[in-house]
Amino acid sequence: MRTENEFRNLSNHQPIWDKQEALRRLGNNASLLNTIAGMFIAQMEDKLAELNSALEKGDHEATRFVSHSIKGNAGDVGAVAVHKMAAELEKLAKAQNLDDINAVMPLFTATVSATLAAMGEE
Repeated sequence: MRTENEFRNLSNHQPIWDKQEALRRLGNNASLLNTIAGMFIAQMEDKLAELNSALEKGDHEATRFVSHSIKGNAGDVGAVAVHKMAAELEKLAKAQNLDDINAVMPLFTATVSATLAAMGEE
């Protein structure tokens, strides 16, 4: 499937967490990054549950909205792969292509988990 291969490429060719870029975007304020990263880590389980619930209901708009939210949060903390993958999920939801989203959810979830693990190690 083309979408699965695209998602694999996004997860393979992006850093899991670009802490230095996130710091740069926050004016090198490590304390602020730690706060935002902690919030991101704490919220992701709920966000993934919301995304899965929207998919189970076949709700294109809720899927798009949650994907957009994850994209923004991931961008704020430098979670590059999650950010790019969530942007693709948002596009697919906007096109009402939930079948492709369902197909790539295991890879997206694994990428989120790897990102959270990397952030937790810092």
